Amino acid sequence: MEQNTNTCLEREYEDFERQFFFRARFWRAPAQALKGTHLYGLFESFARLFPEHPSEINTVFYLVESLNSTPRSYHVWLWCGDFGHFLIPDLRSLAAFMEEATRAVSGGGEAPRVETLDRLRKRILLTFFEPQQGIVELLKTRGVPGGLHGQSTPLQ
Repeated sequence: MEQNTNTCLEREYEDFERQFFFRARFWRAPAQALKGTHLYGLFESFARLFPEHPSEINTVFYLVESLNSTPRSYHVWLWCGDFGHFLIPDLRSLAAFMEEATRAVSGGGEAPRVETLDRLRKRILLTFFEPQQGIVELLKTRGVPGGLHGQSTPLQ
């Protein structure tokens, strides 16, 4: 049963990655891979605010490297594949979480952007620009590399 669950999760991760990271280098770190770090604490806050849906395996932090800039720049994406919170009180909680997450992730103090809030597929995607250097190193260390690793030049 656990093997089937892992296979389904891997397929879900890959479907998301094919959709968003067609020409990108990235590292994938489900929340469970971040135990003992302050990013795991951020996940715990997220799960506390939205207790019915986010889990250690369906909430994933991605480090995405921009291949078109010198020096390289990074974004952090927070994706939850089971997020069913769309009412006004939920959006207030989301705003509070985004403020907390800004302090935990952003190097420049810029708040994350809501890229996707999909009520039908129950998904959310937040993007953080200019993450703290420690976040970049943490996600490179704890994350699984994917995308265009091994390629040094961007595809046009």
